[in-house]
Amino acid sequence: MPTLRELQATTSSLTVLYAEDEELLRQGMTSSLEKLFRKVDVAVDGEEAWAMSQDQNYDLIITDISMPNMDGISLIQHLKKQNSTVPTIVISAHNEIDKLITLINLGVERFITKPVDKTKLIEALYSVCSAIVNTKRALEYKRELESKVRILNTQIKKDFVRLHKEHKKTQTQNTQSSEQQDSYFALITVEDKDELRDLNEELDYDILLAFQNNKLTAEYVERLANKYQNYGAIVSRYPIFTHVGTNLSLLGRSITDNMDAFIENIQNYRDLLESFNFVLISFRQNVWEEESSTPNFYDPSIISDIALISNMLNHVVDDENEIEFF
Repeated sequence: MPTLRELQATTSSLTVLYAEDEELLRQGMTSSLEKLFRKVDVAVDGEEAWAMSQDQNYDLIITDISMPNMDGISLIQHLKKQNSTVPTIVISAHNEIDKLITLINLGVERFITKPVDKTKLIEALYSVCSAIVNTKRALEYKRELESKVRILNTQIKKDFVRLHKEHKKTQTQNTQSSEQQDSYFALITVEDKDELRDLNEELDYDILLAFQNNKLTAEYVERLANKYQNYGAIVSRYPIFTHVGTNLSLLGRSITDNMDAFIENIQNYRDLLESFNFVLISFRQNVWEEESSTPNFYDPSIISDIALISNMLNHVVDDENEIEFF
């Protein structure tokens, strides 16, 4: 049997309509219900209960069978006719057992006989109200899922439109730069190729060193950031790679601007930086040292890695600036 504390935890958020014509029983039951439910409305007969049920929705209805003006059976029949699914507990006298078949057919959840036994009342309320609360939670969860699905669908549509625009923009850019692509390799100087090779080797060494040192200095991070900026400056000399070069320079500035966060969280960037340098090496080898029919092939990967590293840096800084309330 559930305790009163367990019952109250289940019923405390619910509303109940209680219909009873016997004054002493009505007063005693009302006093008990008010200690359990968030709101208790009381009717002296079925007619008053029916009128009250039209003005607001209740989580539970508790009703006597025999009442003047409209009895409990008629009240429940009226509720069912208006498609009400509100759970119902019926209180009946021993000589009204013959009416229980009708009530069962009406879908009444529980029956309690007079005089009302405290134990049976607690069991009935706990059983019915637990089902009510579980149903409410299931509906709330369903609404939450539906809301998330709507938001996701909206985002998917937005992403589709954005990608479609980007695709059209890329097609236009590819058309406009086709002549540049055809001749880009002839413009690359040997000095720039050699300088990019040196920068790749230095970055490889610096990244490896960063994960071996327990404490990095600001001067070290500044040199690392400068290498990315130098890399970007060289790449930006060629119009076909201006976008990539600009982003590389921005990465260097982002590391400099967020130097403390970079030093404190250097281990978090290990895989990202190593992977990013591998992409830069592949970019140099396949596009700068060997002529490529698709020189901008590596652009999305390079720009995506830069955005990820920069976002992580900014996110760490934002977290550190949050106000602590406790």
